[in-house]
Amino acid sequence: MSDHTPTLHDDVAYLRDLAHQGANAPLAGGSMLMLAGLIFGGASLISWAMARQFLPVPTVWGNYVWIPALLVFFIAFSLVKARMIASAGVFTTNNRAVGAVWAGVGWSIMAFLFAVMAACWRLHMAAPSAMITPFILAVYGIGWLVSAAMSPAKWVYAMAWGSFIAAIIMGFLADSPDLLLAYTVALVLLAALPGFILMRQASRV
Repeated sequence: MSDHTPTLHDDVAYLRDLAHQGANAPLAGGSMLMLAGLIFGGASLISWAMARQFLPVPTVWGNYVWIPALLVFFIAFSLVKARMIASAGVFTTNNRAVGAVWAGVGWSIMAFLFAVMAACWRLHMAAPSAMITPFILAVYGIGWLVSAAMSPAKWVYAMAWGSFIAAIIMGFLADSPDLLLAYTVALVLLAALPGFILMRQASRV
């Protein structure tokens, strides 16, 4: 019995150390958020410039900016994810949970986009598309709220509540071309910038 005691104590100490590291480890996935904020924020800015006729192209072209933006994001996402998998970093339980939540956010956005497209086709009107940006920011709020609960960095809560507030603001701007400019600002402040901060924090570990 005594022969196993040191091993048992070592195992308990090891597990305690892993739990401590997981609780204090910086959140992973900041690069993904930064990519999303920059790529889709840039697409939104271009679409806004077209809607305001600051660019010498038909305004309807603004609706098609999102297709290449989506393709660029998927390519960049695949490259970054492959690099993260190939790295020697250890994913904590917290980061696995946060990653699963943000993956759910992404799939929810995709499902909602297809649902809106179906509604627009069925109703023969574009009105349902006005709810895309509020929905995206609302589910971003969910992602940030879970991330905040899993992170020692309490500033992450500000990203969650900021996302919820931004979603409401998008609703008030639903009939304005400046919705796209406001959405650009929201993506920079609530995805690109905090994603960059998280990426820098993770690189110091």
